[in-house]
Amino acid sequence: MSESQTFPLPAAAAIFVGGAPFLALALRRASELLPARPAPEYRWKKSELLAVCLTPFAVFALLAALLPQQGVVASLLWNELVFGVTGGLAIALAVRRPAGLASLGLASAAPPRALLAMPIVYVPWFVCVAVGLGSAWVHLCRARQWEEQQAVMQMILGLRGGELVLAAFVAMLVGPFLEELLFRGFLQSALAPALGQRGALVTSSLLFAAMHGLPGLPVLFSLSLLLGWLQMRTRSLLVPWSAHAFHNGIQLLLALTFVHG
Repeated sequence: MSESQTFPLPAAAAIFVGGAPFLALALRRASELLPARPAPEYRWKKSELLAVCLTPFAVFALLAALLPQQGVVASLLWNELVFGVTGGLAIALAVRRPAGLASLGLASAAPPRALLAMPIVYVPWFVCVAVGLGSAWVHLCRARQWEEQQAVMQMILGLRGGELVLAAFVAMLVGPFLEELLFRGFLQSALAPALGQRGALVTSSLLFAAMHGLPGLPVLFSLSLLLGWLQMRTRSLLVPWSAHAFHNGIQLLLALTFVHG
């Protein structure tokens, strides 16, 4: 959030506390619309889990040695290439065995009711968490002199013309799909046999939030919990991907409105 987007701390606290009951009711209603689907009977081998987890580090090191970064768009494409290769490996490993693609959320269609459940949950979540808790977190970041806006967003806001359009496309569609494939499709399903569904949801969400750094940390953790919950209820990657893409689009639109408007 930029300074013009941030509510005073008392107002932020009031929005968060006042919005929490509505968010709880929305989650209950969405649960009724989306009966939980059973998890696919699939266990990732330890060697597969290790290979996928180590791949982004190996790909990043290789790219750093061969292709020096040049410019903002190149940096964004770099990151998506790392995630893309990692996600491609996960799909290649999963497709070799029965229920592999189902474990990634790539084998079942989204329930029609998901189109109704997503806005029912997202609107109160956005008000309560993204606005209320997000504003409070910005105040804490300023008090501690921490970075309050993600570096990726700062880079995108400095672009113009075709570069801005390309960066927005990556941030709204490509990035969310690859992140959902890796965190909700792969990691959450891979951790579930050892940690249980809820433990896997919390652990993958912690890693997702940590990957993005301090700016917006509690908001991103909460967003990941919501996306992971949608994945658990539907077993279709299309649902959390759509919600993630919509969220990124809203955030980018608000940021561009306040910066360029």
